Amino acid sequence: MLTAFVLLLVAIAVATAVHLAGTVAAARLLHAPAKTVSFGVGPTLATLELGGASLLIKLIPLAGSVTFAAADEVPSGRGFEDLNRWHKIASALSGSIACVIIACLLLGPASALRGTAASWGEFFRVVHAFPDVAAQWMPIVDAIRANSFVVVLGIALAKVGGLNLLPLMPLNGGIALMYLLGKGFDESAFAKGYFKVSLLVLLVVLLLWLIGAAVMILKGV
Repeated sequence: MLTAFVLLLVAIAVATAVHLAGTVAAARLLHAPAKTVSFGVGPTLATLELGGASLLIKLIPLAGSVTFAAADEVPSGRGFEDLNRWHKIASALSGSIACVIIACLLLGPASALRGTAASWGEFFRVVHAFPDVAAQWMPIVDAIRANSFVVVLGIALAKVGGLNLLPLMPLNGGIALMYLLGKGFDESAFAKGYFKVSLLVLLVVLLLWLIGAAVMILKGV
């Protein structure tokens, strides 16, 4: 059981790195370089200079974020804030797109796209199944045991790409929605409330998944 969870965490960590790399690459193509890339969450273990950006390696290599350079921080004098709405939306979605593209290469387009499309429902099913939160892990563990790491990585890429498209802040889908609604909207009272509600929803669902994982590990199923 523990081995399956370790493999899953490694696959998610790699998928997170792909997501961050896709975001940074898109920003460079749009001539709005990244300033700081945080890989993971928690205390910073190391800081590396990579392509003009600071790469912060965090304790838990899951999730991450990218901070873009302002206009006065780059030689070109053009920062992320100078991009038009559609370029900002493209930048916000680029990490998820990178994950889905590589998932398609590993799993085949049909399987990867099905996995991506199913990610929203699979993420929230733990709420519907409450209080039996542990049982939701069984099909995931079975899939990890039955497949090679390449397949598990492809599935993780599809899920990371799909979940980041959820229209919730601070996920990429939520950020893209803010850009779509226009400049200044992210400073509105509604946007601030939406951010708080989105964060609460994500934290509750993630907590239920973590509780389920802990129960599974303790039971040694």
